[in-house]
Amino acid sequence: MMKKDPIFDFFVIKRNIVLKEGPVEVFRVVRFAGNGKIRFSSFAEINIIRGQPWYRRSPKIIWEDLRMVTIKPISRWLWQYKTKRKNIQIQKQSKTKVTKTEINGDDFFFNDPKWKSRPVFDLLHEYLNKLEQIIVEAEIKFSKDPS
Repeated sequence: MMKKDPIFDFFVIKRNIVLKEGPVEVFRVVRFAGNGKIRFSSFAEINIIRGQPWYRRSPKIIWEDLRMVTIKPISRWLWQYKTKRKNIQIQKQSKTKVTKTEINGDDFFFNDPKWKSRPVFDLLHEYLNKLEQIIVEAEIKFSKDPS
């Protein structure tokens, strides 16, 4: 029964991937409702590791490293401040607000082509219901009746 069922086969394959390779790919769909401008921004931070020990570096490189350590928090704060102000201005100019819909279980999907259209939690619910039926049948079949 379990070998013929495609959901069991799918979860066995995913279990093997998790045990032997790493996490399973899952993607998320986020829905937005409304009209207006949407602005996404992020801040990237890069650490440069130098090959030479500090005492063999030129004074210019040491100065640049020290300068970056002190300027980085200030530049990050300025960048965040500017993006907040831009977002506030965009919201004021926009006549309608863009709102994000509530996140529910329908937002996560497996990256597998066969199951891409069904939400993760629906698949898991169906899988667990089928497992529960198998367990109930096994308990009835192998129950120890003292009489």
